[in-house]
Amino acid sequence: MEFHNEDIMILAKTKPTPSKNNGALICTAGINSNGEWRRLYPIRWDTFFRKNNLVKFRKWDIINVPIIKSDNDSRKSSYKIRSRDEIKLVDRLDNIRGRCGIIKDYLYPSVKTLWNDNVNRSTTILKPKRITKIWFTKSSLDNGIMPRNEAAPSDIPDIRIRWLCNDPNCRTYHNMTLLDWEFTETLRKNINEFGDEEGKARTAETIWSLYSKRDMYFVLGNSWDYYRWPKKWFIIGLIHVPRNCVNTWEW
Repeated sequence: MEFHNEDIMILAKTKPTPSKNNGALICTAGINSNGEWRRLYPIRWDTFFRKNNLVKFRKWDIINVPIIKSDNDSRKSSYKIRSRDEIKLVDRLDNIRGRCGIIKDYLYPSVKTLWNDNVNRSTTILKPKRITKIWFTKSSLDNGIMPRNEAAPSDIPDIRIRWLCNDPNCRTYHNMTLLDWEFTETLRKNINEFGDEEGKARTAETIWSLYSKRDMYFVLGNSWDYYRWPKKWFIIGLIHVPRNCVNTWEW
């Protein structure tokens, strides 16, 4: 198998995860031009966080990059990039109707269904029917395993969300960690400016405000050890669009 170039629309970008040999890394997820999910890992965190000449892409950007199927991750959507220097920004989807169309095409019914399909599906989009709680816990990431000069802002608290699927057949409330970099970076900045408690409160209020005013969707991803923990899923991306945009979208 050789590297090949693909255009990928980015729908999720996670907060930095420490690694012993490669510094802090992030995972991105999106959909290629053939409609297939792609999870790109690893990409070094300083690609986005430090001033450099590298492409800094975000949600709804379309990038072109040489990729190859990951040889140490059996998930169907997991790929590696050849080099971050080869990432090119080719387009961006700013059209709201277009975004709603993407969400509608990839919307999955429930987490319960995912539990039975985690071999074939490691990334998808779900709509929460109800969010009942947002809270914060100590970071589950060990930033101490990296050299000091590689330290990334990964020791901020985890954002946790309790939610219910928009499917009557799935009646279990799910407690998941929000790994979306946009919101964890908001939390980091809020804590730095306002202190721990107020920083957390302001971040929770940002999420609650979006939830009350717009339709919210979760990009879910499972863990590399899914075969051991089939019910272990994370919110790797949080996307939001105007109310009823997806329900009223038509070809």
